[in-house]
Amino acid sequence: MQALWAEPPARRAQDVTAHAKMLEANKSWDGERCIVLTASFTPGSCSLTAYKLTPGGYEWGRTNKDAAANPAGYLPTHYEKVQMLLSDRCAALRGHPPPCASTCL
Repeated sequence: MQALWAEPPARRAQDVTAHAKMLEANKSWDGERCIVLTASFTPGSCSLTAYKLTPGGYEWGRTNKDAAANPAGYLPTHYEKVQMLLSDRCAALRGHPPPCASTCL
């Protein structure tokens, strides 16, 4: 069965750049806990995947000014998949604007 909106095989350079620039603009956010969350929809299901920037990805993304699809210096090692825990016991998102990740109590 083919996905309606399938997850791309790699994160786009624009995703890495946007994530790094958000972290740069919000110095109080913990880069180890801030993620990009993707949702892929297939008939009858939904897949969630979380990614965080590696230190090299943060450095590259915050200085990248090239909006091209394949900018110089971009590498798939600029991000990594991370584990997610979905729970109905999560208290809530805190802060305004909301922080990168929710804090479960």
